[in-house]
Amino acid sequence: MFRKRERRVRKNMDPVQISRLEEGHHEPKKSNLSIEEDLLMGILEAGKDSLPNEFLAMLVEKKGIICELQLIPGTVAGNSHAWLPQFMRPPDPFFKVVGTVHTHPSRSFRPSNADLNYFSRNGRLHIIAALPFSMHSWAAYDQLGQRVELPVVSSV
Repeated sequence: MFRKRERRVRKNMDPVQISRLEEGHHEPKKSNLSIEEDLLMGILEAGKDSLPNEFLAMLVEKKGIICELQLIPGTVAGNSHAWLPQFMRPPDPFFKVVGTVHTHPSRSFRPSNADLNYFSRNGRLHIIAALPFSMHSWAAYDQLGQRVELPVVSSV
């Protein structure tokens, strides 16, 4: 009986609410970073444009705001994976890379085991966006895979 009710309730929930339900209602920790709205919209568009494959890039922060993506030459993406060649990252001290962003060509923006392994080695903040690539279908995670609240700020 409980499962029928749960399915009925889930039908009326957006992906963020479903993700919170699956995570056990843990409130996300607050991040000391934020992300520009225009950049986030660009990430969501890149996710749509990359279908049926994933999209992967590095997140660049300036003064506490994630405001740029660093696209790495040689990045490989398929419908269930994305790989970024670390040796191709430019050794530019002006880029303050804080983590990664990638998309899932599905409705789940929860990290997979492969995502969690990747997070632990590639920065302190990671974003996953999923179908339908809207303002309600993405989430941020720390390097341990714990959900993080990432405020969206107006672009400067």
